[in-house]
Amino acid sequence: QAGEFTDALATCRREAKAAFDNDIILIEKYLTKPRHIEVQIFGDTKGNVVHLYERDCSLQRRHQKVVEEAPAPNISDEFRNNICAAAVRAARAINYHSAGTVEFIVQGDDFYFMEMNTRLQVEHPVTEMITGQDLVEWQLRVAAGEELPLAQEDISINGHAFEARLYAEDPAQNFLPQTGRVQHFSYPEQTQYMRVDTGIEGGDKVSAHYDPMVAKLISYGENRDQAAANMVELLEDTYLTGLPSNHEFLSNIFDSDTFLAANIDTGFITKNEQDLLPDNYGLADTDEIALAALYYLLGLQHKSTEENPWNAHDNWRIGAEAYKRKFKLVNKGEIIEIDSTSAILVSYDDGKITAMINGEEITAQIVAYRDSITIFLNGRVVDMHLLAPESQDDKAGNGQIIAPMTGKIISVLVSAGEYVEKGQALLLMESMKVEIPILANCSGTIENMLVKSDEQISDGVLLVDITPDEEQE
Repeated sequence: QAGEFTDALATCRREAKAAFDNDIILIEKYLTKPRHIEVQIFGDTKGNVVHLYERDCSLQRRHQKVVEEAPAPNISDEFRNNICAAAVRAARAINYHSAGTVEFIVQGDDFYFMEMNTRLQVEHPVTEMITGQDLVEWQLRVAAGEELPLAQEDISINGHAFEARLYAEDPAQNFLPQTGRVQHFSYPEQTQYMRVDTGIEGGDKVSAHYDPMVAKLISYGENRDQAAANMVELLEDTYLTGLPSNHEFLSNIFDSDTFLAANIDTGFITKNEQDLLPDNYGLADTDEIALAALYYLLGLQHKSTEENPWNAHDNWRIGAEAYKRKFKLVNKGEIIEIDSTSAILVSYDDGKITAMINGEEITAQIVAYRDSITIFLNGRVVDMHLLAPESQDDKAGNGQIIAPMTGKIISVLVSAGEYVEKGQALLLMESMKVEIPILANCSGTIENMLVKSDEQISDGVLLVDITPDEEQE
């Protein structure tokens, strides 16, 4: 409380004096709704310094940026001129040359210097989008001793741009970074309105040794609303599977009325957590379950695109009712039993499925890997795994249990030397946000337990070695 400040200050000074023999205290202004706004500057060896306007980087989690935009929304021309001029003065004061970013904490019309990053930053594409300049080319030219390509009066703002960072992380687990193999990654071709910067493709591994960002999704529009709409389209046409990501979380940001109204500050994600991370985050709803059931019941993973009646998957039979097999799906650790579906197939082509569900036509994208699928529908990303019948769990019954896919061991349920029955759960494994039980393919004694809890494992790795009962050998 304000009335307690004097006593608290005295206590702080005593502690500082005792610890450091110095009781000088620095007091910082407390900001209740701070924004993070930074200015892109460039200097050359000829003494020229310019700015390429500002970016708003307020949307952060754990002090790491998630969404950036340029120009900053809801600021006046006077404020823009003042903050950009301050950044240029800072660069001139140290005779700076090359690319750099001067970062400020902002509240209202007041801004405070925070730091300078002496490099080209991750979010530089949004500045390139609104200025039409290639900042990497600028940096190379300056490094070669050339003069800046443009004077300040030749640089202007045109339109609005967003960048969304696609991370291999699980927002539902406090944005825990994820590692593993990317099974599938695709996105639209670059246009003047959409761009994707990435260094990965399907089959690549996300390592624990680097930042978990796997791609930068950039959108452009003539104004902020159009740029946001283009980002929604870009997110809807981008598909990443194989390990958890913040894809659905990003979609929820661009579906937020508060965000679209540019009511943003560095506390935005925390204050809007219930909307961005709702209770049903990643959980299959009735539509997604119906689509998954339709997909498996009709065997669409094997569907040919050829125009051939023998390739039809409508379960039609002469003089008999359509055969419907029973099976189980696993979503976020929950087992869903399937023997029918309320969905009626309208069309299916290369993973794009359209079906009638309760009188409404719904279109989604399904990306499959072995017995797992990911459904991308209206910004949601839902993973499901086919829990195969016991007869299919064991192909050889020789006691060697192999990892069916890349994932993480959640729990080890048995120990070496322990006797297990065929079909008994040995491990719980998490992959693609799905918890999967790993079952014994025979009865016998655990010879070796080769993994431990929280261990990240790859597809095809030997997990458990069982010595089968003699009668099974």
